[in-house]
Amino acid sequence: GDHAAVVERASGPLPGGQLVHIGGKKLGTHPGVHHFTVGQRRGAHRFQKGVATPNDGEKLYVVDVDAASATVTLGPAEALAVTTVAAAPLKTAQALSSWPTQITAQVRARHPAQPATWRVDDDGSLVVVFKDAVRGVSLGQALVVYDGDVVLGGGVITGRKAGLVP
Repeated sequence: GDHAAVVERASGPLPGGQLVHIGGKKLGTHPGVHHFTVGQRRGAHRFQKGVATPNDGEKLYVVDVDAASATVTLGPAEALAVTTVAAAPLKTAQALSSWPTQITAQVRARHPAQPATWRVDDDGSLVVVFKDAVRGVSLGQALVVYDGDVVLGGGVITGRKAGLVP
């Protein structure tokens, strides 16, 4: 139900922060980052009442949540598109030597796994490059890699590239 209320009951009141447009314009303030998730549209607008967006009438989505600075960044749907995701630490359910080049990978629990390729970077991070852009990639969530129905492994999402957000 109300995720923000659960967080507040567990942690007590949390500080608010800035609500900004992806282009840098300050749109207003918000009551706390725990009210937002990447990809969210519903409810994001209620914190910017009376503030004009850089492009009037633009439908805005949460494209980034920075808990350290308490900044929530809003932008157009296109800003959610990501083609490359990094995850660490790499956890394997199957030996890396058995992983096929073409895999499917899932970045959100309610989104289907998507076709991709993979590699392991010098720092040991798993890097997945999607055939088509995926949306709603959130740092700190799980990336799970599959070969058909078989789980190969995954990690915690530490980076996203090829979208408008870092």
